[in-house]
Amino acid sequence: TYAASKTESAKRVFLLGDMTDWKLKAEYQLYKDGNYFWITLTGLTLGKEYRFQYAVERADGVKKLISDLYSEKVLHPDDQYEPKKVDPDLLDYPTGKGANGYVTVIQPGKPKYEWSEATLNFKRPNKNNLVIYELWIYDYTEGRSLKGLMKRLDYIQNLGVNAIELMPICEFDGNYNWGYSPNHYFAPDRAYGSETMYKEFIDECHKRGIAVILDMVFNHATGLNPMNKLYPYGSDLANNPWFNVNVPHSDNVYEDWNHGFAPAKEMFTRALKYWLTEYKVDGFRLDLSHGLCSDQPNTSVANLKYYYDNGVKAVAPDAYMILEHWGGSMGTERPQLISYGMQCWNNTSNAYCQTAMGWLKDGDGFGDASKDGYVSYC
Repeated sequence: TYAASKTESAKRVFLLGDMTDWKLKAEYQLYKDGNYFWITLTGLTLGKEYRFQYAVERADGVKKLISDLYSEKVLHPDDQYEPKKVDPDLLDYPTGKGANGYVTVIQPGKPKYEWSEATLNFKRPNKNNLVIYELWIYDYTEGRSLKGLMKRLDYIQNLGVNAIELMPICEFDGNYNWGYSPNHYFAPDRAYGSETMYKEFIDECHKRGIAVILDMVFNHATGLNPMNKLYPYGSDLANNPWFNVNVPHSDNVYEDWNHGFAPAKEMFTRALKYWLTEYKVDGFRLDLSHGLCSDQPNTSVANLKYYYDNGVKAVAPDAYMILEHWGGSMGTERPQLISYGMQCWNNTSNAYCQTAMGWLKDGDGFGDASKDGYVSYC
């Protein structure tokens, strides 16, 4: 039986990939330093992409092939469908080589993207005067891709929009997906296009004075996340320090991240910094923000303030942090979060519906739409 402590690390870890000819080799066993494993690679060709996984013998003796938690690019057997259509240059999945599940791609000496002056000097619109257009790339565009979306930017600009909010683009399960089942937080999903295409889209938005906001899902992850493979899962979730066994809030789906666990908090902080610096996005909308708790209830406010201060303001003081903050304590928590500089979603759908039917009296129901600190939506 497995009775290890929550923090017990794996027994052994090997690097398995293109650099090992997809064979387990003793010289590619990672060194162990406490709960951390590491290896230094030499002889890699600058500019070349390499595929790899970690071959892990867990603390309970189970052996798994796992992608890197911090992967900036991943491959999956499903890439033969949507991703290959929009990015013909995407590496093939290493079929027949023993790989299983997600595979990480690294590129030493990866060329830097040349950002336009419009992005490098972009002045973000005032957070209390945003006109946000939320969209799902897959269902919004011809070709279901970033290239198709860029063809519609003139239309969006002519509406008077000054911010586009993309439904989640971090790597998610499958290809046809709204994005609320995330599994890697640093890798943009390839179903819509390549890393370069994402950056070209952001550049084109900035040239039109349009900010780009990413919908981020930090509440939960699916079983395809590397940390759900590194530890016992399902009925043995109590032995996994990354997730909460008993969810301390309402509305949860999948596995609930433990935001009181220091490595998890570090990962999310780094993810926010990464998208702001590497992709030059302008802010975030956090899905189910009241769920960002430790294993104790009523800890989301402190965690959100930590992420805002250390993950957003630390690198981009004027970037947006918009929260879908519900739950029984939202009446007291929302004003507190707004006082810290964040914004909260506010439902004015009924007023929009009544207006569309011609039944709304002058100004009735839209009062909350002009409140600083709130993002009114229909």
